[in-house]
Amino acid sequence: MGAEPFYHTVVLNRLGVYHPHDGLDVFYSPESFVNTAAWRGIPIIYAPSDGDDISHPDFDAVTNRQLPPEFRYVGYIDFAYIPDGTTRLEAGCAITDAEVEQLARDGQLAPSSAFYADRIVEGTTARIVGTVTPNHLLVFKQGACPTCYSNDDGAMFLNHTASPAASQAGSSVKFRNVTEKVSETVDMNETEKGWLKQLYDKICCENTVEKTPEETPMENTDSERIAALEAQVAALTNTLKERDESIATFQQEAAQRARDAAWEQIKNTLPKGWLGEKEAETRADFENNKDAFYVKLMAHAAKYANAKHGADGSCGCNEVREAVMANLAEVEKSTGFKIIPEED
Repeated sequence: MGAEPFYHTVVLNRLGVYHPHDGLDVFYSPESFVNTAAWRGIPIIYAPSDGDDISHPDFDAVTNRQLPPEFRYVGYIDFAYIPDGTTRLEAGCAITDAEVEQLARDGQLAPSSAFYADRIVEGTTARIVGTVTPNHLLVFKQGACPTCYSNDDGAMFLNHTASPAASQAGSSVKFRNVTEKVSETVDMNETEKGWLKQLYDKICCENTVEKTPEETPMENTDSERIAALEAQVAALTNTLKERDESIATFQQEAAQRARDAAWEQIKNTLPKGWLGEKEAETRADFENNKDAFYVKLMAHAAKYANAKHGADGSCGCNEVREAVMANLAEVEKSTGFKIIPEED
């Protein structure tokens, strides 16, 4: 059996503050990190450097256990938690690599968390919304390269003092822009965007303001305080539900408009016999299986073209009515549509 791992307490991120990412100041909303159980078992990856810049590995490569040769797995996150009375995410980390453990003991190891997250962009700032999905924790020797520092200067191994952040290269977050994604298809107006901002401000900030002793009567009993807290939790839960329902409604309306636009585009190219009373049926065929629908349309067009050509198969010559009628009968039999030939 292998040697027992070495355990360290690590600050992964400060919460409730802004961190720079891709030219934006991104607010790390505390409620987005409450799913601490998701960090359990997340791999710790070491990136060595001889002075060259380093960056995070591809998220899919981490998930598929196909790291490039310049990275290596050196441990895992055993558990994560948000300490009482603080706004930071901490983790118990197990280090299984002797070289990396020595760097940690010498106070030279820096951490950088990597996760997926949704965000709402608000001008030059953004806000994380929903819960994050962790992918890995990157560790490296501080100062080994110009970007070898944590993006969050509060991220550190607690058995040493962290160096100040020197650049943004020491962190990796895969963001999905919720506002941008919705506005591409829903055309949100300023009122709707402002409503969403107020909603998330309410979620993040409403219950974080501490009351002074003058504002909180001393005669409040424990049961009253518990009831007040339960009411706040219920209100917050309801607010989150309203947010999720609103976003879902925006997405459903956007999807319906996309389907309507696609149908209107193809509708103008269809035979008249496919529309009218049959329009609902035809549209269902189109939306349920476009490949099969187009094959059927092309087959119909080819047979109709044969019915309009001359008896010898060429265009521009006199048609033989008997041959035309035979073709029409065959088309009507195979398609179920009645074709009325044009009079000369």
